[in-house]
Amino acid sequence: FNFWNKRSMTFSNTDPIDISVGSKFPATLYDAVAMNAGLVLFSKNQQFLVTTDSDILNPTTAKINALCNYNFNYKTNPVNLGTTVGFLDNAGKYSRFFEIARVTRDGDPDVVDQSKIVGKLFDKDLDHISISRENGLIFFSEKNSSTLYGFRYFNAGNQRLQQSWFTWEIVGTIQHHAVLDDSLYIVVRNNSKDTLQKYSIKTHTDSFTITDDQETEDDATDDVTYRIHLDSAS
Repeated sequence: FNFWNKRSMTFSNTDPIDISVGSKFPATLYDAVAMNAGLVLFSKNQQFLVTTDSDILNPTTAKINALCNYNFNYKTNPVNLGTTVGFLDNAGKYSRFFEIARVTRDGDPDVVDQSKIVGKLFDKDLDHISISRENGLIFFSEKNSSTLYGFRYFNAGNQRLQQSWFTWEIVGTIQHHAVLDDSLYIVVRNNSKDTLQKYSIKTHTDSFTITDDQETEDDATDDVTYRIHLDSAS
């Protein structure tokens, strides 16, 4: 790889940081995620890490190192899972969700294909990701599809204790989705009309419930109330 200042060969600490990357693959940069070790850059076929050995990051101290070589679906965005980075790859017949851990300036990171167990169920043309790091949830979808994919994970310290995949079928087609304040918001299109739908990830004061009267309408003591939200754990 190479990096250089495009404007001049004379550097000043007050200059904007103007660096480029190159490799044996086309190295157009599409996105980036900030980590403790530095800034992870994503090209279509490779990942790079911007770091510095100095206390101050400027044009004279900035460094770029090749991090790993994985295909990246540049129509999507990488996500920061807190201590790791996740991104989608659609180079094959199906999409794959990779997670990069142990990002350091020295040594290779750990890269895991988290979607391997559901590889043939994952659509190829997924183009949108939203994440709730606090709840350990990532959502994936393809525009104009009715299927929403979800990845749930639970970390304790440096260990991944649990993870699972699930799918939802939305009535209508998904146009966009995002997570805000423990709720998933989806823009759904039905009959050329768009509506914004809210799904609670955690129990809210206004969360919907369904009551099963156990076929005893006159006796409420045996009623069972079911909460309607993504996480039914107490």
